[in-house]
Amino acid sequence: MTALLFVVGHPTQFEAPFFAHVSNVAGEDALVVLFSEPDQVESISDHELARTIDWGFDLRGGYRSMVAPIGAGVAWAIGYLKATRPKYVIVNGYQIGLHRSVTAACHILGIPIGLRIDGALFATRSRWKQALKRVLYPFLNIVYRPIFSVGSVTDEYLLKLGVRRSGLARFTYAIDTNRFRMPDSQRRTGRESVRRRFGIPPDSTVVLSIAKFSAREAPWDLVAALPKLPSSEWTILLVGDGPDRTRIEGAVNAAGNAIRAIVPGYVPYPELPDLYAAADIFVHAATEEIWGVSVSEALAAGLPVIASDRVGAARDLVIPGVNGATYPLGNSDRLADLLNEVRSMLTRGMTFSEVNDRILQNWNYAATWDHIKEGMTRHRADHPGSGKMPNALG
Repeated sequence: MTALLFVVGHPTQFEAPFFAHVSNVAGEDALVVLFSEPDQVESISDHELARTIDWGFDLRGGYRSMVAPIGAGVAWAIGYLKATRPKYVIVNGYQIGLHRSVTAACHILGIPIGLRIDGALFATRSRWKQALKRVLYPFLNIVYRPIFSVGSVTDEYLLKLGVRRSGLARFTYAIDTNRFRMPDSQRRTGRESVRRRFGIPPDSTVVLSIAKFSAREAPWDLVAALPKLPSSEWTILLVGDGPDRTRIEGAVNAAGNAIRAIVPGYVPYPELPDLYAAADIFVHAATEEIWGVSVSEALAAGLPVIASDRVGAARDLVIPGVNGATYPLGNSDRLADLLNEVRSMLTRGMTFSEVNDRILQNWNYAATWDHIKEGMTRHRADHPGSGKMPNALG
């Protein structure tokens, strides 16, 4: 018997370790993950990067999982749920057909089901879709109990569309903080290696951006701020790939020697911790980022973070003047000013690891699992007929 069945499209580099964490602390019967996109499980393609991604570790290791067959529908879902007998089900979004089939099957069989969802008001471009959601979203309160939101920006979005606050719980996009929180000796080695590789002077303040060079994420505000950051003091490391890469490289080349900016292209995931170690400030200048796991990664690495006001993670994880700042999207002058302010904080000897760790304690794997259990337990309290939460939840 499975305590929790989580239905998601495919494994990701930040959630696969979370699934393993749950299985480790609560037992292998606490969680089974059902992948609903068979073609994305063994070989994961990123359409924004236009490449197949190798994350450098087994995304299905350390926890129980199953891949749904192609074309699986309600009948298959009913049979699977009868065979596995989960006490609770969470579907990751409602747009994939199998997720709707599992939802229907849960209601037929009387199995409690919750919905994990993201969204942001700034990411809603179609008026008619927003109007339709205002009609449909109040019904989510009936179909799913609770609705798991990834962060405050999504809370705001869901409440605006008619979801009840009492029906919300938290299931964020947590990361493996230990992967990026390196011991001092390892951090120094990584820092020296990256700076030597790119010819960065030891005393240069390095601003790191890791993003997909797409309309949604490309760091155009940081590119626009480059002329305001003299090469004698700054090095800008623009890591990423995507359809806007040629334009970004062109903008950097056009600036000539007035700035020191490096565009190394795509960097494999296992190499990212060393990049964070080499940096002094992290910038996420995205146009539309409902969460943004790179913000969590940078904080875990002990960096201050500056993000646009269109980055959801910054709302919950960045405290202005304490561990970074946010700026209005499109205002490169303000971004440049904030970079100088944070650089001044670094010059005065301020460090950020301790405050970042305190903030991330409520957003790490342990806290995320606690939030999920709280949401499921609250469902039981609101609906006594659904039965007790199993001991396997830990």
